[in-house]
Parts: sequence; structure tokens; C-alpha cells
Amino acid sequence: MSGVSDQQGPLFRLTATMAIVGPGLAIAATGVGAGDLVAAAAAGSRYGLAVAWAALAGAALKFILNEGLARWQLATGTTLLEGWSRHLGRPVQYLFLAYLIVWSFVVGGALISACGMAAHSLVPACSVGTWGIVHSLAAAALVLASGYRTFENLMKWFIAVMFVALVGSALWAAPYDVSGGALASAAVPRGGIGYLLGVIGGVGGSVTLLSYGYWIRERRWEGLERLRTVRTDLGVAYLLTALFGMAVIVLAARSLHARGVVVAGNEAVTHMAA
Repeated sequence: MSGVSDQQGPLFRLTATMAIVGPGLAIAATGVGAGDLVAAAAAGSRYGLAVAWAALAGAALKFILNEGLARWQLATGTTLLEGWSRHLGRPVQYLFLAYLIVWSFVVGGALISACGMAAHSLVPACSVGTWGIVHSLAAAALVLASGYRTFENLMKWFIAVMFVALVGSALWAAPYDVSGGALASAAVPRGGIGYLLGVIGGVGGSVTLLSYGYWIRERRWEGLERLRTVRTDLGVAYLLTALFGMAVIVLAARSLHARGVVVAGNEAVTHMAA
């Protein structure tokens, strides 16, 4: 009887859930990028905790979008891009290709800069540019020298580090804000619509959503019988995404807004590190 009860207990269910998730953790790790962190920090420095709800709203929106994309793939066996190519023709392909080229340069440059600034804040001996190059080469080596499962396992470790560092820092700085005070202060600040939309749109990534279909294909999650697994995976992913976004806003509110410091762009990284 004790063995049966153990297999039905909360610890067993948590272990079983964590054994399922994988592509979702990769989404959480890669979807929290330079743009949304900067947007969240800028919004938090300007408006404080009043905008923390936007991170939760953005994560919920991305869950709905990604669940729909995954449901399409499970039902049809094709990714969204394959569906576009098959049903909408070349004009849509060319439009998306043009967007993807611009997006790759803009977001890639922002990520290189953000990684360089973060590493430079920790180890100032190397310049921002040098650290950016190091991160770029490491990312290229990861993609070229290993498969998806290595990437997924590495993302699980990175998620653990992000959770301890980011959410742990927010809890240490303002435990009440993280445990519920941030949502209790929810509001739409005057003149803050642009910042709110930046947080909602940025949290959880943009083109990153399209990657999930290829990652579940690597896991061989096929057919609608896998829909529950996908929903669990995405639920964990966007819960973590919401926590990360809210933690950044809490830290910005406590370290910047409380001192009357307003930041914009990548300078948020260095100001918060200081």
C-alpha cells in the first residue's frame, strides 16, 4: 500500500512531470532573450511593480500561441512553416524570408551585445566585444558539434542556474514582491502602454515560437495523443518564463526605480549589476 501511495503522491507526480518536460525548458531558456529582459528592466525602472503583471500576461499569451502551433503540428504532421509553404504559396515564403533575415541580424546583434555586457560585468578583464565573440563561438560549437538531446540537457542546467540566480536574487531583494506583492500593485501607468506592450510582446520570444515544433519533432512527439504532454511541457515553460520576467521587473523596481534611476536599452544590464 505504501508503494502505491508513494506513486500517487505529490513528489512522484512532480518527478513524473519533470521527466516529461524538455523542449519546453529549451523554450524557457532561449525565449528569455535580450529584448524582453531589456524591455522588462526598462519598464520596471520607470514604473516599478505596477507593470509586473505584463510579464505574466505575455507568458500566458505565448502559451496560447505555442499550444495552437503545436496542436497544428500534432494534427497534420507538418510544422507551421511547412504548412505556410504548402497552403499559402511563395509570396508568404518570400515575405517571411525577408523578415527572418532582418530579424536574425537585429536580434543576433542584440544577443551578442547583451551576452558580452553581462559577461563583462562579471569579468571586466575582457571587453564587451571579446565576450560577445566568445559566446558566439561557443554557441556555434554547440550547434555544429552536438545533437538536440545535448542541447536540451544543457538548457536544463542553464534553466536551473537562471532560476537560482534571477528568481533567487529577486526573492532575496524583495521577498514580499515576488510572493504576491508585485501582482497586488498591478496597474496601467499613464503613458506606459508602449512599455507594457514591449514586455507582453517580448516575454517568451517571437520567432522562438517556431523552434518548438522542430524540437518536439526531435523528441518524436507525434499525433494528437501527445497533446497533453505538449500542454504540460509548455505550461512548465511559460510558468518559468513568467517568473523570470517578473523577477527582472522586481529587481529593476528595487534597484533602479526606488532610487529614481530610469534606464533604456542595454544600459539596464550594467546599472542593475552595479
